[in-house]
Amino acid sequence: MVLSDIKNHSRYSNLHPLFSQAFSYLENMEIETLTEGKTEINGDDLFAIISKPGNSIEQTPKLEAHKKYIDIHYTIEGTELFGWKNLTNCKNVEGEFNIEKDFVIYDDQDFTALLLQKNTFVIVYPEDAHAPGIKTENLQKVVLKIKI
Repeated sequence: MVLSDIKNHSRYSNLHPLFSQAFSYLENMEIETLTEGKTEINGDDLFAIISKPGNSIEQTPKLEAHKKYIDIHYTIEGTELFGWKNLTNCKNVEGEFNIEKDFVIYDDQDFTALLLQKNTFVIVYPEDAHAPGIKTENLQKVVLKIKI
């Protein structure tokens, strides 16, 4: 997992062949014209999911993990309380891994909480179980999905 400010993105661009393109998308997106939903950037290899959940509180946050994709969660506006736990320490799996949707859910409540603020991003790899949206305030965000 990597947590940083967007102005530091060049330090992480070499971690994956598509990270440069992903960060370029974040730098050049026109925030005023963003609409919620999926936006293709490079087919299934790199795409964005725009969401504007505003204010919310998740009463029973769940951790999720992926196998095919790395996520970059970027906060456009507002704040988000975001949970993280090393996948090898997750114990309470809920169901089987969903191959089609590339996720599995864990009901572990002992995770590390991170506060994502405007212009911050977090990179989560397959070994990083994460719980986005635990608490949000005026949140607008982009999740970039990068195929491994």
